[in-house]
Amino acid sequence: MDVDENTVAAWMAEWDGMGWHRSGTGGDHASLRWLTTHVQRAGQASSLHEIEFARRVSLRMAGCVVGNERFEGLPLFDAPGTDPDGVIGRLVPLGEDGVIGYTELRPDAATTGGDPFAAVRAATKHAAIVVATQSGDGGLAPLNAPRYEQPYGPPVLQVAGRHAQMLGALARRGLPARLEAVVALEPATTSNLAVLLGVPSPGASALWVVTPRTSWYESTAERGGGLATWLALLHCPRLAAAGSRPALLLATAGHEIGHLGIRHHLGALPAGSLPRLALHLGANLGASDPPMLTLRASQPAHALSMREALSAAGYPAEALRIEGIETAVGEARDLLASGIDVVSLVGENRMFHAPGDRWPTAMSLPRVTAVVNAVRAWVVSERSRT
Repeated sequence: MDVDENTVAAWMAEWDGMGWHRSGTGGDHASLRWLTTHVQRAGQASSLHEIEFARRVSLRMAGCVVGNERFEGLPLFDAPGTDPDGVIGRLVPLGEDGVIGYTELRPDAATTGGDPFAAVRAATKHAAIVVATQSGDGGLAPLNAPRYEQPYGPPVLQVAGRHAQMLGALARRGLPARLEAVVALEPATTSNLAVLLGVPSPGASALWVVTPRTSWYESTAERGGGLATWLALLHCPRLAAAGSRPALLLATAGHEIGHLGIRHHLGALPAGSLPRLALHLGANLGASDPPMLTLRASQPAHALSMREALSAAGYPAEALRIEGIETAVGEARDLLASGIDVVSLVGENRMFHAPGDRWPTAMSLPRVTAVVNAVRAWVVSERSRT
C-alpha cells in the first residue's frame, strides 16, 4: 500500500517544527530523537555512530559597516574568523584594488562541481570578503563549508540577498568599511543513524539508502523529501522481511560542514565491506518552485528502472531530467569516490538554504509523495535482485 499524502504532511510538519537543524545544535539532536522514535515504532533496531568535532562555530559578532550602513551577517564556516577589531579598509568589487572584496553568489556555489569561489578565496589579496547570497526570499542563504575542518583564505562574511543592490553600489564607490566575524570554536557532537532492514544472507551486499539530516535552517523542502522517503522505507513491512539483499538506511549528519557524516561512516568501515550499490536521496525532493528533479545513476539500467518507478507513482515526466553520474552532487560524490555504484535523486528549490524554506509553502505535497512511493517501490524491487 502506498504512503498517503496525510502521512507525508504530518512528517513534514514535525520536521519543520524542530527549528534549525545545524550540526551539533538542539535542532540536530531533536531530529535524531525523532528518527529514533520512528525506528522504535517500526520495531527495528538501530545503531548510532557519534561524531565528535572540535570546531562547532558559535557566533559572537558578525557584520559589516560601510559608510553609515551596518549589515548583519554570518561567517563562512570554512573560513577563519577575525579578531574583535575586525578588518578595516575600502570595500570594492571582488578582485579590484581594496582591502575588502564584495561579490554575490548563489547558495549552491560551494555545492556544485568546480566551486570557482574556492579558487578565488585561496588566491585573493583581499584581507576579507563580503558575499551577498542570492536567496529566493531575500534572506541569508549560507554556503556550505566543504573544508570545514581545514579553514582557508581570508575571513568571509555572508549577508542577506536583499542587501545586494546597496552593497554593490557602495563597493563601486570604494567606501571605507569595517568587517567583523568574531566566533568561538566549541566542541560538539552529532550522530549518524543506521538501520538494517531484513536478514543478511551469505554473499548478499546490502543496498544502502543514504540521506542527510542536517542543514542550516528548518530546510523543510531541502531535507524533508529525503527524510520522508527514509521513513517510508523504515515502515515498509516488505523490507523488514528476510530476503536476498538487506537494506541499510543511513541518515547522516554534518551535511553542511563538509559531509562530515558520510565521510566518517565510510572511513570507519573495515576493508572489503562496501556495498555494491547505494541510493542517494539528496536535496529538494518535492520542492514546489521549481519542481525539477534530476536523476543520476552509475548504471543505465538503474536510471531506467528509477524513471519507470517515478512515472508509475505519478511524477510528471516534464519535471524529471536524467544526467550523467559525473555531475553528481552532495553525498553521492563521496559514495562514488569510494567505488560504489550510485543512484542519486536531487531536486531544485528557489528557497535553497534560505530561511523561507518552510512547510508547507516550499513543498509540493503531491510531488514529494510521488517520490516517496516511487523510491519505496524501486527499493523493494531492487532488494529482490541477487
